Amino acid sequence: MKLLFDENLSPRLCRLLADIYPDSAHVRDIGLRGAEDEPVADSTMVNLVARGVERFFTGIVRTTEG
Repeated sequence: MKLLFDENLSPRLCRLLADIYPDSAHVRDIGLRGAEDEPVADSTMVNLVARGVERFFTGIVRTTEG
């Protein structure tokens, strides 16, 4: 499995996790810095095992506190 790290995460994660996820990349390294993310609603079904589907982790935590 390979991971694509969003720009709000450190690019160092690719190096730190290279032994577990060797083909991972950071958006900065593949020319996607500043690109818009495609929103996925909580109710949207995504087939994570389909060919060509990547798994993204942005690390954003949202709260309802205001």
